[in-house]
Amino acid sequence: MTTLQHLYLASCQRHCVKANTKLCEVLGGHTASDLQSLDLSENYVGTEGGWACLMDVIAAAPKLEVLDIGSNYLQTENIQDLCTRLAGHPGIRAVKLNNNRLYIESGKELLRLVRQNRNITDVEVATPGVPNDNKIPEKIMNQITREVQINISRKHRRSSA
Repeated sequence: MTTLQHLYLASCQRHCVKANTKLCEVLGGHTASDLQSLDLSENYVGTEGGWACLMDVIAAAPKLEVLDIGSNYLQTENIQDLCTRLAGHPGIRAVKLNNNRLYIESGKELLRLVRQNRNITDVEVATPGVPNDNKIPEKIMNQITREVQINISRKHRRSSA
C-alpha cells in the first residue's frame, strides 16, 4: 500500500516544489487509512505549490480528524482552498489555524465550512493570551462558535439515539 509520504513526494514532483522535511517526517509510514492527526504548526508548508501538495495529502486521508496548521503565514486564498477540500471530508473534526494572516473573508469561509461539514466540532483561530496575527471580526467568530455548538449538539443527539 502506498504511504502518504510517497503520495506527498509525488505531488511535490508534479508541482515542481521542494518537499517539506517536517511534513515528510510526520507522514512517515502512514497510509491513507491510518492518519488521524496532522500537526504542521509553526512549519511553513508554503502558500502555493507546497500548499497544493498538502491539499493532495488531506484529500487522500479520509480518517484525518485533527489538522493543525497554525503559524504558517496562510492567507485568504489558502483558507478558500482548505475549506473547499474539507467541506466534504468525512473524518475532519478539528481545524487549528492560530496565528496566520486571516481576516474577514477567511472568517466567512470558515463559517461556510462549519455549516457545510457538520462533523467539525472545533475551529481554533486564537489561543487566549498568545499573540496572534489573525484578525477575524468578533461577529464572525461568534457565528462560527454558534455553528460549532450546533454541530456538537447534533453529534451528541446522534450518539445517544
